[in-house]
Amino acid sequence: MKKLSIGNEIGPSDIENIGWFQSVKPFLPERRYFAPLARIFFLVLVIIFFLAPEAFAWINGNFETCDLTGWTTSTNSGPNLVCGPPTATSVSVGWAPLSNNMLPRVHGGNCAAQLYSARGDTNHVDWARIEQTDTVPTNGDTCLSFWFAAVMEDHHYEIQQSEDTYIEADVIVGGATVASLVYNWANNLTLIVPDGLTGTGGAACAIMPTTQNRWGYLPWTNFVINLCQYAGQKVTVRFTDYDCGQGGHYGWGYVDDVTWESCPPPSVKLTKTNSPNGLVSQGAAITYTLNYQNVGAGPAEQ
Repeated sequence: MKKLSIGNEIGPSDIENIGWFQSVKPFLPERRYFAPLARIFFLVLVIIFFLAPEAFAWINGNFETCDLTGWTTSTNSGPNLVCGPPTATSVSVGWAPLSNNMLPRVHGGNCAAQLYSARGDTNHVDWARIEQTDTVPTNGDTCLSFWFAAVMEDHHYEIQQSEDTYIEADVIVGGATVASLVYNWANNLTLIVPDGLTGTGGAACAIMPTTQNRWGYLPWTNFVINLCQYAGQKVTVRFTDYDCGQGGHYGWGYVDDVTWESCPPPSVKLTKTNSPNGLVSQGAAITYTLNYQNVGAGPAEQ
């Protein structure tokens, strides 16, 4: 048997002849190449991390956690608050208050967000709100989609005023509001569905005054807002339900299924006119006018 000492090189023949070394033989290549392989593996992980597409999603946008996880809630009221406080909560399947069992509280799934304004203070001081900030996707899904509903009354509209309770959705980029939707009886009469209730509607929180009041609701409506020009930027979506301007009336707002989706493509229609029409004498000027019209569902760049 060949005698080995520290510092001797071991060749293949030595390994074959030394029985106790057989178990170590498979490990030699791993020791030799482990460090380079580890460096390559680490480099691959780094490349995947930096090149993988960024994920964009509203947290709990469908409210299926049945709470307001991911959303920032806030409320406001003044010294004359009654029937309060204003609240922002999650609600399960059921009928919206004072909708006469006509408006479901949830659009899809098991839960949605409910905003209750309360009432008592003038200048729409009593309100409830939820909001969340996300990044406008850079993968093409730049359309913000959400579903919106509300219950409200029309006292001020009945007496030719525009101070009724209302619900509002705002889209904010860089501190500036780039889109705003406001719904009440005065400016959205064709969309409000009267539910047959009048006066207090039998509610514990009486409205003041109790005459010239009709309760109605805004059905669940889908809104899609194209934010392609803000891709990669932070955007905040904010929903607020306000009491009326004189403090006597209130309402509920509902939000569900907030998500990003691909935007519908534009469809441009081109028409041409010329002046004068018909035959034109040699050397005479002809003026051509081209008109572009977007007849598609998505916006077209100018």
